Amino acid sequence: MDESLFKRLELHGDAVVQLNVQYRMNRQIMSLSNSLMYEGRLECGSERTAAALLALPFLRSVQSELTSYAESHPQHDLAWIQATLLPSSPVCFLDCSMVG
Repeated sequence: MDESLFKRLELHGDAVVQLNVQYRMNRQIMSLSNSLMYEGRLECGSERTAAALLALPFLRSVQSELTSYAESHPQHDLAWIQATLLPSSPVCFLDCSMVG
């Protein structure tokens, strides 16, 4: 069992087909895998999914709390948290190397 089924299938070129339509990710999220793995061939199969954004139910309340906290604790830079909560930015990369 050292070899997966997919590795065995790769030995038979006609048994493996790379799919180029996906229905799960919004367009911006998909762009990373499209660039890294699919050489730009991946497409969104649904415009609804392609344009979908997360609706955070208490976003305004959380943003208000963060603003209040930042004002009373100016030594803490919370701008990065605000940026990660923006529904209009479905992709963000966070450097966690300093978290410990």
